[in-house]
Amino acid sequence: MKTLLIVEDDRALREHLVQDATASSPGWQVMAADSLATAWLCLHNCQPDAMFIDLGLPDGDGVDLIRQCHNAWPTCDILVITVFADEKRVIRSLEAGACGYILKPDLPHYAGRLMATIDAGGSPLSPSIARSLIERLHPPPALVPRAADHEQLSARELEVLSLCARGFRYAEIAQLLGLSPHTVNAHLKNVYRKLAVNSKAEAVFEARLNGLIDV
Repeated sequence: MKTLLIVEDDRALREHLVQDATASSPGWQVMAADSLATAWLCLHNCQPDAMFIDLGLPDGDGVDLIRQCHNAWPTCDILVITVFADEKRVIRSLEAGACGYILKPDLPHYAGRLMATIDAGGSPLSPSIARSLIERLHPPPALVPRAADHEQLSARELEVLSLCARGFRYAEIAQLLGLSPHTVNAHLKNVYRKLAVNSKAEAVFEARLNGLIDV
């Protein structure tokens, strides 16, 4: 029997993934962990054939776990499941040994097929991630700079704006990023000021127009 280890700190999502994998893949033993520490306890007792790993874990970066597991078990299929869509994290994860990258908002469309795809030797990718990788290999023609360049957004401001663009509410963004709703609101106010806009819709439009976000 093959073994799947799911490393996800969100209890509801973790239980959903366990149930789905168990129901769709009777030939697999499914284990679960809510942190890096718990994952290592599981790994002391088994050699996984596949892993689903979140990147934003409470006690560290999931990329570190991907790298160490890939080095220890090169044939293990490692799939990232995360809210982070920025190119830096995607590339780091794939370079560390991940064979797939699914954004959590896309999971309802993929959950039932993930195990079958992995069994078939596939590499599941969210459409926006696949597009980003293709554009990295074949970048579009450079755009003519606008007359007035905007003040650069911070990495956190871009994360908040990207999640807004994907339809997350302020409270959900705060929970996903480990921030308070007040801090999320403060980041968005900074975004509005830097982009010279007055609403979330305008901010998302302006950010897309300037290539700051790709969602």
